[in-house]
Amino acid sequence: MSPTFRCLLTGMGLALAVSLASASEPVACFSTAEVPPWGLEDPQGHPAGLLSVLAERLGKISGIRIINNLRPYPRTIDEIRKGKVDFAVMFAGPSSDSIGLPIGVVTNMDIIMVARTSHPKVQSLDNMAGELVGYIRGSLYGKAFETNTSINKIPVLDMGQGLRMLSANRITGMVGTDQALYHGLKNERINPLMFQPLLVLGSAQAVLYFSRASSNKALIEPIQSALQTMRETGELQDLFALPGKPAEHFMAH
Repeated sequence: MSPTFRCLLTGMGLALAVSLASASEPVACFSTAEVPPWGLEDPQGHPAGLLSVLAERLGKISGIRIINNLRPYPRTIDEIRKGKVDFAVMFAGPSSDSIGLPIGVVTNMDIIMVARTSHPKVQSLDNMAGELVGYIRGSLYGKAFETNTSINKIPVLDMGQGLRMLSANRITGMVGTDQALYHGLKNERINPLMFQPLLVLGSAQAVLYFSRASSNKALIEPIQSALQTMRETGELQDLFALPGKPAEHFMAH
């Protein structure tokens, strides 16, 4: 099966664009989690968000045509596992390494628990035993959060929903990366002074992976080289830059 036809099957909405492409034109299929700020649709229905911009820039720098499909995060993982796409950005970890070959680090992030400013200070998650804590369904937030059984974990669709619930006192805490928190507050137009960083639960890396089940190994070098070019020129850092200090920069406004 040609790479182009495989992408067509994965993203039928791109059928017309694919049919116009040359059969010999190199094509790289990306699967991007449809979770703001990483992936979302713009008003015209086109892929947008930080990772969509990244995919577009990697294509322009490498000269490889990119087909980027927005997917729920669990489906992105499934498509990488089965080789239905070539590339995806996922949280670094053993589960991601088992299905994808790490091509390069995209950005480093803090994992932060936020609460309303009226919430008492805490030293650990155990101090919040019995409280309702939101998290984005399918996301990984480190061993301390994953193994904790004293809090009541409430899955939400995205950071925007979690922050709205926190604002309305429907949950008492919300966990997320600094990137998701900063952009979530900005997009929802919520006053960041309503919240405080309660705990820093750890750190995470967003890594560009190549599917171990993909046969398009020739795509690795040019995409990896393009990512390195973005890093050397500072474009990669600028794309994911946040104002302020670690664990507090999501509060900037």
